[in-house]
Amino acid sequence: MEVSIRARDQQDYCADPSKTHQAVARGPPVLIKEIALQAGLSEATVDRVLNTRGGVRGHTAERVKQAIREVRGQSEQAGLTGRKVCRRRSSCRRRTASSEAMRVALEDEMPTLRPAVFRARYHFNEVVRLADLAALIDRIGARGTHGLFLKAPDEPEIVSAVDRVVARAIPVVTLVTDVPNSRRVAYIGMDNRAAGETAAYLIGEWLGGAKAKILATLSSNRFRGEEEREIGFRRALRTR
Repeated sequence: MEVSIRARDQQDYCADPSKTHQAVARGPPVLIKEIALQAGLSEATVDRVLNTRGGVRGHTAERVKQAIREVRGQSEQAGLTGRKVCRRRSSCRRRTASSEAMRVALEDEMPTLRPAVFRARYHFNEVVRLADLAALIDRIGARGTHGLFLKAPDEPEIVSAVDRVVARAIPVVTLVTDVPNSRRVAYIGMDNRAAGETAAYLIGEWLGGAKAKILATLSSNRFRGEEEREIGFRRALRTR
């Protein structure tokens, strides 16, 4: 969560909607400062995208359009009343069905926390180098935020980055998969070992007493959640 001060200077608004990007023209004006903060980009980059000046990568332009949708959607839900507070969430995965479900659930709950008003900012990547993810966490900490939700591999680089953010008095909560050796304040997610054991039990019930070869696969061995599910799965199979 990061404090978002809503500027009042009319000059901070996007240019004439008729001269800006379609994503802006379809709705009420949005502050360039808010778009830049939401997207994690500079105001100059946002301005280039909105006014189609070129020199911007396609994925950057898409991030600006997504940021506009997020700002408008959150503003409508919150009614723009009360204290302006933002939450930043960083993830190693792109926007998938599960991450979209978490986003929707989070934004459905935020209006219930009035008079405080929460704003969410998201970072989704399909593949990201550990060094780049650690750098992103550091940038979030340097920019300032009231809290960070994080889904990331349990690797030394990430542990160190989390500890640096916490040292700035920014609480970190891990989602779905934990980074337990860091200074994160809490983990939100399933008991992954129990989930693996449940999967083994169900497969065993389906097979009955028949002998079978079972293939267990992981999308990544860096995520503690997947590793723990495999451990629980194998342990339960050995006891049958």
